[in-house]
Amino acid sequence: MKKFFKVLLWIVIMLAAIILIGAFFLPSKIEVKVTKEMKADQKAIFYYVNNLKVNGEWSPWEGVSEIKYGEIAEGQGATMTWKDEMGGSGKQLISESKPYSLIKTELDFGEQGTAKADFFFDEIKDGTKVTWSFESDAPYPMGRWFGLFFIKPMIKESYVKGLNNLDSITALVPKTPMVTIEQVESTPLLGIKMKSTTEDISSNMAMIFTKLAAYIGNNHIVPVGPPVSIWHSWSQEESEMEVGFPISQENSGNDEIKTRNTYEGKIATLMHKGSYEKTPQSWGILMQAIQKMELEQNGAPYEVYLTSPDIEPDTSKWKTKLCVPVK
Repeated sequence: MKKFFKVLLWIVIMLAAIILIGAFFLPSKIEVKVTKEMKADQKAIFYYVNNLKVNGEWSPWEGVSEIKYGEIAEGQGATMTWKDEMGGSGKQLISESKPYSLIKTELDFGEQGTAKADFFFDEIKDGTKVTWSFESDAPYPMGRWFGLFFIKPMIKESYVKGLNNLDSITALVPKTPMVTIEQVESTPLLGIKMKSTTEDISSNMAMIFTKLAAYIGNNHIVPVGPPVSIWHSWSQEESEMEVGFPISQENSGNDEIKTRNTYEGKIATLMHKGSYEKTPQSWGILMQAIQKMELEQNGAPYEVYLTSPDIEPDTSKWKTKLCVPVK
C-alpha cells in the first residue's frame, strides 16, 4: 500500500513539474487571427461590424441574452453589454473606428479577464478581405495550458463561423449607397435663401448659383468647398431652401446674399450617384436608415454637389452627398 502511494506521489510530482515547467515554454498570450475573402464591398461589411445593433445578425456566439447598448451604438465609443446562459457577462467597446479599413474593440469579461479583438478590411479585386484578430493574456501556469488547448481552438472555430455568417449576410446586400455616420465642423456659408415650386427648383437654383458666382468673382472670394443647398422645408408644392458656397471667413454680403455658419456635429450621410432628378430615391434610403438606427434628426437636411455639370456632362457620373444632422 505504501508503495502504491509512493508511486502515486511521484506521478503527482511529475505532473506538477510538467505543468509548471512546461508552462514556461507556452505562449503568455492567446492570439488568434482568421482571414476570409468576401464578395461584398468594404462599406457594406464595415457597417455590419461597426454597428453593434446589427452584430447579432452574424455573430457566432449563441446563448447570449440581455443585450444592452450604450448611448452610442455605432463607431468609436459604441458599447454593449450582455449575459449568457452560463451566467457569464461581458462588455464590448469600439475603441477605434476608421472607415472603411479598421475597427478595434476592447472586451471585458469581468473576473475572466480582458481581451482585444480587431477587424481589418482590405479591398481586393472581387470584394473584401476581412481579418478578425483576438489577443488576451494567458496567466501562468494553467491559463497558458487552458488557453493553448481549449480557448484558442474554441475562438478560432467561432471566428471562422462568424466570418462565414458575415459573408453570407453581406453578399445579399444590394449594391445601393451605404449610409455612414460622420462628424462635421461648422464653416461660413455664403448663400441665398429662397422659396420655389417643385417644377421651378432646377431653374431657380441655377439662377441663384449664377448670382453667387458673380458676387464671389466681383469680390475676389475663394470658396473652400463645393456648393451646398440646405433644405429648410420641402413639400410637393413648394420648398424653402438655402443655396450657397462655403468660404473661409464671414462676408458682409448684401440685401439678398447673406453669410451664416453651417451645422456642426454628427450627420448621417449617403453618396448619391446620378442625376438630381433621382435624388428622392436616395433620400428615401437615407431616411429609412436613420429610422432603423434609431437616430433623431437634429437640423435641416442638406446636399453637397461634388460634381459640376459644366465640367462633367454625363449625369451618371454626378456625385451628390446627402446629409442629415442627427443625434
